[in-house]
Amino acid sequence: MFDIYNKDPRIDTDAEVTVDEVAKGYPTAEGFVGPQSGVEFYESVVAISRFDGNQLAELQLYPIELRRTNRFANRGVPRLAEGQQARSILERMQKLSEPFGTRIEIENQIGRIRRRSTGLSGGH
Repeated sequence: MFDIYNKDPRIDTDAEVTVDEVAKGYPTAEGFVGPQSGVEFYESVVAISRFDGNQLAELQLYPIELRRTNRFANRGVPRLAEGQQARSILERMQKLSEPFGTRIEIENQIGRIRRRSTGLSGGH
C-alpha cells in the first residue's frame, strides 16, 4: 500500500498513507476512486425521536459537522453546526428526503419530521 501512494515504509507512517487515501481515494484497475475530501463526508445529523404512546410522533434532526478543516488527527470529532452551515446541512437533507415523500421543516437550526396520519412528514 505504501508504494501506491509513493510512501516509504521506513520513513512514512500508516497515518500518512491514510491521509493520502482520504485525499486521493482508493486504487482500482481504473485508477483512484472515492476521495473523501468533499464536505458531505464531514457533515451529518443526529436524530432524536419523540414517541406518543407507541407511535413515532416526531424526529428532530440536529445538524453536526466533523471538523473537516482540522488537522487529520482531530477530524471526525462531532459538534453542532451553526448558522449557514447548519442550514446547508438541513437543506441537503430536505432535498435528499423529497423523493421518499418525507418533508423536513427547518426551525431554529433544527430539522423536524412530523408524523401525519398516513406516515411521516414535515407538514402540520
